[in-house]
Amino acid sequence: MGCPVVHFEVGTTNIEKALKLYSELGGWEIAKFGEMDYYGVETKSGGAGIGGGIFLAPDASMVQVTVYAEVDDVQKYFDRCVELGGKVVMPSTPIEGVGEVGMFTDPDGNAFGLYKPLPQG
Repeated sequence: MGCPVVHFEVGTTNIEKALKLYSELGGWEIAKFGEMDYYGVETKSGGAGIGGGIFLAPDASMVQVTVYAEVDDVQKYFDRCVELGGKVVMPSTPIEGVGEVGMFTDPDGNAFGLYKPLPQG
């Protein structure tokens, strides 16, 4: 199995302006997710695209766009990533009702996320 890109996130320090821009520009449906300053994005692309999220970044260092690839074992990919010169910047973290996520940076500092969904039952 490959590692398909399945999610994107946009970090912003001005959540109101970002929500307005992306919802009006792309016609995206955006809704608050849980108690955090995190908003789920449905791109309404008829299956041609992926969904994502927009979040209030705690500081300017988190203002970035990140894509997430689906994997079967986040830690296994982290281990290989480090061997190849990457750096884990967010350890594997469970997200209730969603699965497990983590993030690394490549040798140039580009952030990339890993996502392991909950088992389908």
